[in-house]
Amino acid sequence: MSDSASPRTRIVALIGLRAVGKTSLGRVLSSRLGWDFQDGDESLAAEVGEAAGDFLARVGEAEFRILEEKHSLSILGRSGPLVFSLGGGATESAATQEALGQAGVWVVHLTAPVDCLLERLRESPLKRPALTDGPPEKEVELLWKRRLPTYRQLADFELETFPANVDACCEQIIAKIP
Repeated sequence: MSDSASPRTRIVALIGLRAVGKTSLGRVLSSRLGWDFQDGDESLAAEVGEAAGDFLARVGEAEFRILEEKHSLSILGRSGPLVFSLGGGATESAATQEALGQAGVWVVHLTAPVDCLLERLRESPLKRPALTDGPPEKEVELLWKRRLPTYRQLADFELETFPANVDACCEQIIAKIP
């Protein structure tokens, strides 16, 4: 499948809110393309020796974002071909935004309705620490409003992951990769 993507694209970067399907979709997409896969949270967890969510809860968001930026920049600096699933807040870093805009990086903003994200978060076995003091519903809405303009600004392509399945989403992305 890797022949379907031009050599101009060395990294397909998946961005979006938590629970939108970046990791699940990224794994299948990388397999379909025959490309490597890298997950930002898994990369960070490997370095710190604990789940990214546990690390975030232990050290706080500011310290977490510093390490997340370091990992994102390192991964975005690779030659590829690579599918990279970024953490939901990774795009809040100006340096990461700049790296996402470099030649050869094609950015896909994955999106889903807020109620779908909340259901996925409730059903997820992952422990995802709160980023605000509010209930999950308010947190997702707040993060959606805060991050959506940046996601849209960075995106080369936007894809709704609900109600589509992973295979259908992969087909849409593969058909659009420049």
